[in-house]
Amino acid sequence: MQRSPSSNSVSDLAQATPTSGGSPEPSKANIGKSHDDQLRAKPAALSEQQRSLLREALDLDTRRDLVGKKPAQSRERSLKEMAAMDKGSGSALRAQPAVDNNPKPLLRPRPLLANHTDLIQDAAQALAKRGVLPADNLIKTAYSGREVPRERKIADNLILDANLHFEAHLQREIEHNTHFLDCVKDATKLIHQQLNIESLRDIDLDNIEQDIREVRLETVKEMLKDFYQDETLQPLLKEGKWDDKTFKGVAFKFREDIPGTPGEVADKKDVAVGLLKLYKMLETQKPYFGGSVEYMDKRKESLEHWVYHLSSLTKDPARQYPPSDLEHNHLSKRLMDYRTGADSLLPKMNQRNLGTGVVEAKWAELPAELQNDIQAGMRKFGDAVGSRGDMSGDKRFAGVAKLHKDVAQRIAKESPELAADPNLEFKLTMEQVWEYANEDERKFIYGDVTQIPWSDAHLHGGEAFEQTYVPKENLEQLGPKHPDTEGPGLWNVAGVKGNILQTAAEAGRKYREEMTRLDKQTETIGERAAEFIDKHGDWYDQAMENHKPIIGGMSGHTLGYLNLYQAARDDFASKNEGVPIPGPSTEELRAVMLAGLIGEKRHHSYDEVLAASHEMGDKGQTVKYDDRAGYHDVLESENPEIRKCAGEALEKAKADYSKIARETVLNTVLDHIDHLHRERGLFRNSDPTGNTLTDDEKAANKIMNEEVQALRKNITLKMDAYLDSLDKGEGVRREAKAAVQRAIADIYAPVP
Repeated sequence: MQRSPSSNSVSDLAQATPTSGGSPEPSKANIGKSHDDQLRAKPAALSEQQRSLLREALDLDTRRDLVGKKPAQSRERSLKEMAAMDKGSGSALRAQPAVDNNPKPLLRPRPLLANHTDLIQDAAQALAKRGVLPADNLIKTAYSGREVPRERKIADNLILDANLHFEAHLQREIEHNTHFLDCVKDATKLIHQQLNIESLRDIDLDNIEQDIREVRLETVKEMLKDFYQDETLQPLLKEGKWDDKTFKGVAFKFREDIPGTPGEVADKKDVAVGLLKLYKMLETQKPYFGGSVEYMDKRKESLEHWVYHLSSLTKDPARQYPPSDLEHNHLSKRLMDYRTGADSLLPKMNQRNLGTGVVEAKWAELPAELQNDIQAGMRKFGDAVGSRGDMSGDKRFAGVAKLHKDVAQRIAKESPELAADPNLEFKLTMEQVWEYANEDERKFIYGDVTQIPWSDAHLHGGEAFEQTYVPKENLEQLGPKHPDTEGPGLWNVAGVKGNILQTAAEAGRKYREEMTRLDKQTETIGERAAEFIDKHGDWYDQAMENHKPIIGGMSGHTLGYLNLYQAARDDFASKNEGVPIPGPSTEELRAVMLAGLIGEKRHHSYDEVLAASHEMGDKGQTVKYDDRAGYHDVLESENPEIRKCAGEALEKAKADYSKIARETVLNTVLDHIDHLHRERGLFRNSDPTGNTLTDDEKAANKIMNEEVQALRKNITLKMDAYLDSLDKGEGVRREAKAAVQRAIADIYAPVP
């Protein structure tokens, strides 16, 4: 889990983010020549030679990779420090309650964007005249690395941050509006009624006590008996061994007596594998790289419960085109709900987007900041290397020890020369461990050992699962916890930390390779790859131009859920001519997607949801994404509930953005103004040597202090004006953005 640094000062933050992207492609055979924060290993069983090798590997690049980084800070400590903030430290323009003598500062999660971009750090880089340059394969999601004047970069980051703040309020307003909880329930009911999804046969949505997940698991288990012998399924269903190797070893051991023609049997086997994948999705709800604790805990009054249920429906084999479907059997992902219309902003059949899962990516493709975080997390378990098992009661020690041994054996099989080295496992670099690890082992590194993706995405202002309980006082309950951690905490993995987003060209290259390897319709591969690059490139360019947050790329979740619901609507309409279709409108379900995916949920952004939904819905009544530069599609919606939520979200964003105690780009800029003027000679009562200021110096100091306060006030007012412009016309919004840039330029005006 990435923690906030203890200071927002420009000098601290500018050093905390690398200024270049991922490392070069590693050579798997280059053992022991270069190491990056390798595991520290000092068990007594090691020889002096082995200890020396590990120390050498550890120390070689540690200083390079961790320069300027501050130690991780617990959320509890962070909250306590925030509560005890010095009121005189840059607080002249921040909230000061009139009565409460012990005010609780307004808090906000660290603003994070795709590719592990910390928006606060990126703003600090821009202020310090540095640019964060991601690896060539990754898109930029903030502005410090752009080749534009400094004041433009800072202003762009300010506007992006304000938009991100509005979206967080919008997500909360919709999620906490019971109208939209009813909408997703009614949409689910129509889907259950109209679509022939056999795994739902025993579910009664009117029975509030029924555990949908458990009932469906039992149904799927019964369905699997038509395709597998009981003993074949035992490693998965009874022993719970869902690792990739065991899964593949079971999935294709079908019964020999499956009836039907060869084509029919092939379709049934495809369904069988799909059912096993669905069972795994429903069963492994720790959750782990996906999943929902609300769904696992049967929190039916939580919107998240129903959104995740919809996700499981789009993955049901009943929603897949069978291999015998000649129109679609060439696709690598034959999901019905990936279909796209002629006017969609997404490529045809949406087979992939810009994202690659972290555990699917090569080491060289990961952002440098993420590489450092993985290395730092693994280093805590360095004593496991060379050990004989569990060293502390923590199973991760034994897991790391086994991983190193297994990776060393894999390398030795490829290189007889290296196989003769008895110290091979002690010389492994982090790149080599990652490159030779399979996907499950990478999940172990990323999810269990380093615990990087575990997030507080379901915490709203310190309130977890607010529909059921509100732990206002217990700070331990406010912190994100890994599922295996005992005690209270949240179980959620946020999408923003589970993926990297690559450039349209790089993702398009991968798409072409995937189609060449898996796709049978070879004559259109070039055309489809070009469409992919064009559409994703256009989306990215517009998102950056319009200061829209980039979290996960155009939302395949939204496409799938809306298509699933549309199939149910179409089926009802075809069987009930002239009868109004029950359930929410497409626009209302799109709003549910905003509640389930954007803001502090950190799976997608407003722009990504609306772009994916463009031109979806009933014929002649499709939803559109008309205002790509702003938020008028919700602020001026004809639906009163959507318009109400958007309006209330905007009012709250306008009221509190400039009053948040920390974690905003605005605060970073205000602190920079103070820092800049101290460098120009602004002191309090004495100069840096401790000498008392003369009367003339005090007078000059007073003038400069007034200038500082004027600059701070001007920028704060311009940001308030920008937020106020969001429900105005395009010309007003454009002028508000320009005013922010001019206010930033004033910071650097020559001092008389």
